[in-house]
Amino acid sequence: MSVADRLTALRENKGWTKAELAEKSGITVQMIYKYESGESDNLTLASLEKLCKALSVTAYELLGWKSKAELVENTYDIPVYSKIYGYDSIPLSENLVGYTEYKVGDGESADDFFGLVVSGRTFYDMNEDVEFIAVIRRQDRIDNGKFGAVIIDGGDMVVRKVEYYSEITCTALDKNGLKENFVWTDIGSKKFQYIGRCVEIKKKI
Repeated sequence: MSVADRLTALRENKGWTKAELAEKSGITVQMIYKYESGESDNLTLASLEKLCKALSVTAYELLGWKSKAELVENTYDIPVYSKIYGYDSIPLSENLVGYTEYKVGDGESADDFFGLVVSGRTFYDMNEDVEFIAVIRRQDRIDNGKFGAVIIDGGDMVVRKVEYYSEITCTALDKNGLKENFVWTDIGSKKFQYIGRCVEIKKKI
């Protein structure tokens, strides 16, 4: 439904004529006609406020947007770490650099998500100084061909494209599959730990 149709329906639900809405809102009847006919879709902020007040509705209702409550539902502040060390490590509080908003899906827990600061070169042809936040969902299952957080040879946690070949082998590559970032490893060994899938990439502000 368009804004014009929604405005017409709201007015008619009140049992008002265009002239009555014009009188109650302080907007000329000519503009009411233009808004409802769709002749003018340039609804100014001042007119929007007047119409909403007259019709006793919110701007979200008149414009057909989701309400703020709907938009933020299931949205949580998840921790972002600058670095996570070693195999089976627990993120240390001194590596916590802040929080970022993330909307979890139905049935998901916000506790299963965390952010990791990574270089822009992880995903794009960018300078090392450009940083992003990789939002990671903890999971044991490997999503073949997707970016995920891994720990290799007990080093720092990194984000790599993971390709799964069998129950015991996989590779972890950078975005271009460069040889120096190529790892063939036994899953579950001390050499390799799959932490979870990268579900979102955000520019670090």
